Amino acid sequence: MYLKKIKPRTFENKQRWGLFFKILLSFAILFLVLGGVIYFFFQRSIYQNIDSGLNNQKRQIMTDKKAPQFRRTQPGRRPQREQAPPANTAQFRTMTVVYNKKGQVINSNEFLNGLTIFTKIPLEKSKVNKKETMTLYTGNTQTSNHYFRKLLVKVPKENANTMYAGRYVLLLENIDSELLAINSFRKSLMVTLASFWILAIAIAIIFHGKI
Repeated sequence: MYLKKIKPRTFENKQRWGLFFKILLSFAILFLVLGGVIYFFFQRSIYQNIDSGLNNQKRQIMTDKKAPQFRRTQPGRRPQREQAPPANTAQFRTMTVVYNKKGQVINSNEFLNGLTIFTKIPLEKSKVNKKETMTLYTGNTQTSNHYFRKLLVKVPKENANTMYAGRYVLLLENIDSELLAINSFRKSLMVTLASFWILAIAIAIIFHGKI
């Protein structure tokens, strides 16, 4: 007497594998959405803080506050080669460029010691009151570049400060450190999500084995 071989339960196996992949897909979507939301709000908060600083500078100009002064070279000292200084210097952090109606920089004497590169930024009257990110190319590699958040302001002629009255003022704020923080946060977030994804795969495998 011969016993018949029992065929594998292919239908049940398909159901188990289907459930397994559904769990993996659910975890993947959950982590991607969660990571995207966290990154979006983190980046948004960084730029809101930057723009808040620009708005404060704008209010100071409109309320006739004293213009920021930069350190000048000593008399008879040869100026340094034109290039952007390191972003960690205090005078490189925030700057104010003042233009006349013809687009000429009238406070160029404040941009010495390697800061003259900022006097070559052209005036774009169509971008008044618009906040934008600007890249300052200072080398052949991306790491040698510097990034700024800028805001162009048209000061009314009635302003008591003759330095600003009736002129265009370009506010610049260096954001190298902020972008570095955003990139570091993104990398850390990716590593964390990848770790949770691996953990989700392990849980799904264990759950699949118990079905």
